[in-house]
Parts: sequence; C-alpha cells; structure tokens
Amino acid sequence: MKPTHLITTSAAVQVAASPAEAPTYDGNTKMLKITKFIVVKKGTTGGNATVDIQMVDGDGNQHLVLVTGKILEAVTSLIAN
Repeated sequence: MKPTHLITTSAAVQVAASPAEAPTYDGNTKMLKITKFIVVKKGTTGGNATVDIQMVDGDGNQHLVLVTGKILEAVTSLIAN
C-alpha cells in the first residue's frame, strides 16, 4: 500500500526565462533519472488522478514521487504558454 501522507499535493513553482536565470546545483545534489510515469486515473479518495514517478539514481537506487495530477497539469500549462 502506498503511504498516502507522502503524496505531493502542493509545491512551490519557480519559472526561469533562460538557463542563466535557472538555479545552479553543487556536487551535493544527487541527480535522478525518471524511468516511468504511472498515471492512476482515480488515485485519490475523491476520484482524482495521481501520478507515480519512478526514478533511479547513479548508484541504481530506486526512488518514487507520488503527485496529484493537478500539480502536473499546472506545471505543464506553464510550459505550454
């Protein structure tokens, strides 16, 4: 069973107009590669979509982020505009 208290329901969004305005990361930041998105159409108790984002780090360790579909919709709308 998924720990529902760890589903991301809100997050800060920062928009950078160019790479020069984007943040830089030091050597202590671990990079992750997304391997799969799993869309769960009725993932919340209210029947809204959720997305499981499966990732792997450079050491082969697996990671998982659970987000609501509304968060991804909000971010993708910023990309489209």
